[in-house]
Amino acid sequence: PIRIFILNAKAESVLPAHVWKELTYLFPNVSFDIHFFGPECLYDREKNQYVYSDRPIVKRIDDSLAFIHHTEDFHVLHEAKDFFPYDPYLDVFFLFHPRFSAIETSEQWEKTVPALLDSKCGVFVTGYHQEDINRDYQWLQDKYSKEMDTLMNKSTNIFGSTKWELNDLNPQEVFQFNQQIFGIRGKRYHAVHKN
Repeated sequence: PIRIFILNAKAESVLPAHVWKELTYLFPNVSFDIHFFGPECLYDREKNQYVYSDRPIVKRIDDSLAFIHHTEDFHVLHEAKDFFPYDPYLDVFFLFHPRFSAIETSEQWEKTVPALLDSKCGVFVTGYHQEDINRDYQWLQDKYSKEMDTLMNKSTNIFGSTKWELNDLNPQEVFQFNQQIFGIRGKRYHAVHKN
């Protein structure tokens, strides 16, 4: 199956199954395993709270689609080699609004980003607006520029939300979810023929 890894999943992990099922309609005869990571990726509707599990929780929708919830951070499972071997043709990572440089999250990302780059798979990052995506991209460049390749330059995400949101903490700031996007991967060194 194609493995889609969504780090720090929140809203993505509680989307109804039929929303994700569209992937299987777009790509018939392909199966998808969607892995959600983070402490807010597993919501128990009966208890009305997020729950922790030391084992992955698998919800199989049908033969072509499965959801796997991991309440640990990605770098913990990467270090345990739970997903090896990675396949750059079948594995892809998505980070929706990661806020790499924010004080409250930067320490976690400093552990996770090296694991992402080590996988050599595509990593796609979205942002709320141009300033947000510039901050995230610059943070990666400052810390990991020698270890990563750019797959996709910063650009407007044509699949981003069209709804404008208002920042409750700063009412003068408006944004759209997933408005900007860029892609990176761990640096791959190609073989060079020497005479």
